[in-house]
Amino acid sequence: MKACNILVLKNGKAWDFKLLDLEDVRLNKKVDDKKLFKNLLELNTSIPNLVTRTDRLRFYKEYHRFYSIIKSDHDFLYSLFQKSRERGIVYVSPRGVVGEKW
Repeated sequence: MKACNILVLKNGKAWDFKLLDLEDVRLNKKVDDKKLFKNLLELNTSIPNLVTRTDRLRFYKEYHRFYSIIKSDHDFLYSLFQKSRERGIVYVSPRGVVGEKW
């Protein structure tokens, strides 16, 4: 799940999110904490650094509200941000591929 594969549309006061690349989507299997970690790591490291940590946490909290599979938010998020820092940020922009540091 990379940011470039998510289309965001404003719908009145709400926002609609559409997945553009369904190649690896599994609709008939449950997501476990390891798969969720991998997906959120990929998403977190493919979003430009101008998206704040607060906004990233808001996204996680909203996701977690609907799909509560993580037992310890603190440990999960600590590991997620630690691994994200190790990987750095890489995303596709109109100017091509961009790499950023945290």
